[in-house]
Amino acid sequence: MDNLTSEMCNILQGTGAVVNMDNYYMSTTAAIHLKEKGILCRGTIRTNRKFVPKSVLFMAKECRSNERGTSRIAVNAKHSLVAIGWLDNKAVNFISTADTTDVVSVERRIKNEKVQLSAPAVIKNYNMYMGGVDRHDKLRSTFSLGKHHKFKKYFVKFMLFIINIALTNSWIYYKLTNPTKCKKSEARADFFLSIAEHLVRPGYDWAAKYKVTPDSTDNNNSYDYYPRAQSRVDECTEVMQEMEKAGAENKCKFVDFSSLPLQLKKQSKTCQVCNYEMQKPKWKGVVMCMNHGVRLCSGITQPRCDSSPVFIRPQVRKSQTTLGTCPTKTSCWNKFHEFYEPKGLFARMVMNIAEGTICFGSVLYSSELYQQSYKALGVEVTDNNNKRKTCMGRINLSTHIGKKYLKWKY
Repeated sequence: MDNLTSEMCNILQGTGAVVNMDNYYMSTTAAIHLKEKGILCRGTIRTNRKFVPKSVLFMAKECRSNERGTSRIAVNAKHSLVAIGWLDNKAVNFISTADTTDVVSVERRIKNEKVQLSAPAVIKNYNMYMGGVDRHDKLRSTFSLGKHHKFKKYFVKFMLFIINIALTNSWIYYKLTNPTKCKKSEARADFFLSIAEHLVRPGYDWAAKYKVTPDSTDNNNSYDYYPRAQSRVDECTEVMQEMEKAGAENKCKFVDFSSLPLQLKKQSKTCQVCNYEMQKPKWKGVVMCMNHGVRLCSGITQPRCDSSPVFIRPQVRKSQTTLGTCPTKTSCWNKFHEFYEPKGLFARMVMNIAEGTICFGSVLYSSELYQQSYKALGVEVTDNNNKRKTCMGRINLSTHIGKKYLKWKY
C-alpha cells in the first residue's frame, strides 16, 4: 500500500504540495517516504497500522470518561511527524507532516446546539481540504434514512443507501445553482422537507384521480394521466366466461397456465393423472381442460405397470394391471378423455364468476376405479354403521412406494 501511495504522488515530487488522505492510504511509513520526496501529507490513520504511537490512542473506557474535545499529541522531530488522537463523537487519529501542534477551536453540533471545541490545527485543516468522497460521506451521514435502523434483509439497507446518495447529490446540485438560498443553516433541512412534501402531496385528491378519464369534460379536474390497465379480476372473469362457454358446448379446449390470470402454487400446477397413477409429478407441459377443469400434461407417459417407482409389496407389483390405471402408452390428455373421464374418476370443476374463484376437477374417492386401486393396494375400506366409510381418501405414498418419495408434492 505504501508503494501505491508513493507512486500516485510521484507527479508532486519536490513541489511541497500537501496531500490529504483517508485511513485506507495513510500510514506512518507512507508519510515519511512522501516527506523524503518533498511532499507533505495529512490524514486519518487506523489504529492497527505499524508505528502508530500508543500514547495518542484512546481506549474505550477512556472515551467514556474524558470530555469531548480532549486531545493527545506525539511528535517525531526527526521526521517532522505529528501524531494526534482527538475525541469527537468517537476517537479519531491523525498523522501529519504539514501541521504543527497548535490548538484551535472548531464548531460542532451537540443536541441541536452549535458548540466550540478545542482541537489541534490538523483537524481544522483536514476538514477544510478533505476530498469530495469524505465530504460526501459527511453530508450523507446527516439526514440519513437508514443510519439508525437495523433490518433483517440486507438489501433494504442497500436500497436506502442508494437513496441517500441520490438525495445528497441532489442537494449538492441545488446548492451550486442556488448559492444565495443555501447560506442559512436550515437550508438543507428545508430542502429535504420540500422533497418530502412533493412526494407525499398532502393536498392532492387521490380519490378524484382514478375517477377522471381522458374524455372527461369536467374543467375543474386538470389531472394529466391515463386510466389503469385492465385489472386481474376483469381478466379472470373473461377467462372464466370462456371456460363456462366451453363447458356448455361440451368442447374440450386446452388453456396454458401462463395465460390464466390466477396466482397458483407450484403444486397446484401438476398433472392430476400423473398424481393419480403415483408417477413422478410433472409441471412442464401441463395444461388445463377448459371443459372439465382438470390439469393434464401433454407428454407421452408409460402405463403404470411399466414405469417407476416400483411398489414395495411384491403382491402389488404382480397385480399392477388391476390398479385401475390406463393400460395404454399415450399422453395424460388422451388418458383422461379416453379412459378416466368416461369411467367417472374425476369430478367436474366448480366456478364462481362473481367471486373469481375456480375449484379444479378432483379425484372421486368413491369412484369405481379408485375403489379398485384400494383393493389392489390392500387398503381396507370399512362401512361404519352405514354412516361413512373409513380409510377412504388419498393413498399414502410412503406406504406403497417408499419414504424417499415423500418430497413429491401433489
